[in-house]
Amino acid sequence: MGFLIDTFIFWIVRTLKKWRRQTLEREALDWPRTPGTVLKTQARSDKGGSGWNVWSVELTYSYVASGEYYSGTHPLPPESEGEAEELAQRWKDRKLVVRYFPEDPSKSVVLMEDQAVDTTPAPKYP
Repeated sequence: MGFLIDTFIFWIVRTLKKWRRQTLEREALDWPRTPGTVLKTQARSDKGGSGWNVWSVELTYSYVASGEYYSGTHPLPPESEGEAEELAQRWKDRKLVVRYFPEDPSKSVVLMEDQAVDTTPAPKYP
């Protein structure tokens, strides 16, 4: 029974985070754009309620808005550990487009549709 409750809670938390992110992305469609740079990428694994791993990649980026420097984070949802590592490598040090809330430039979002398509495969390391 505990397994089912843990899995259900894990699923609810992930769904709420996804819903909140999608709401923010819809709001950001009208926000100004500014260039940004990915400072750090991190592939990580979170344990699901049943003990299985859920992989994610977090981008940490910087940007300038209203003459001030800011930073933010953006999640990427890979399908596997290998894809997580590939995405983390591909996005490292990359330039991107950041949208920021004009009344509070510290609030920002990265919309994937704003990004240039990079068809260059990430380098493979042994």
